[in-house]
Amino acid sequence: MLEEKNRIRKIYAEKRANMPPADVDTKSDLIKKHLLALPEYQKSNSIHIFIGSLPGEVRTKPMIEHALSDNKKVIVPIYHGIDKAPSHSLIENLDSLELTQFGIEQPAEDSIIPADLGSAGIILVPCLLVDASGNRIGMGGGFYDRILTGLSITKIALAFDFQFIDDLPFEEHDIKVDIVVTESGIIKI
Repeated sequence: MLEEKNRIRKIYAEKRANMPPADVDTKSDLIKKHLLALPEYQKSNSIHIFIGSLPGEVRTKPMIEHALSDNKKVIVPIYHGIDKAPSHSLIENLDSLELTQFGIEQPAEDSIIPADLGSAGIILVPCLLVDASGNRIGMGGGFYDRILTGLSITKIALAFDFQFIDDLPFEEHDIKVDIVVTESGIIKI
């Protein structure tokens, strides 16, 4: 199972990384439009969202800016390394972001405002792939499986159309999402 996941992960990580930046931006704008129309988003006073900045990843900064302008509390994950538990921070603007040694953006150490993930109404998660049953494959470190374990809030994967496929291999510890948002629309699982 792990070999198959890693094979698929490699193919789609490469495909995602090779997306032209203009396509990433255009399709991310469409994803944002669909997300903002979701009743789950509209009803939520607080959202947990990743900061999409890896090559070919859905761009979430405009979504963060919109949520902040809507007076929603915005919580982002803080990654401390593959063997360390993640933490979470409120974010009040995008000015406090810095590029980490892991190649991702997150709030600078001196601007972290500890936050409780359980206070979020929805959680927006990245993925390399997601299927029609809500199974997702991420980058392989299990970061989001650790975050999502035990959460009863709505889990929403943000992905491009090519990342949504019929069926993925999954294991018992894999956490499913409830909704998928792509540039073509909303898929409720």
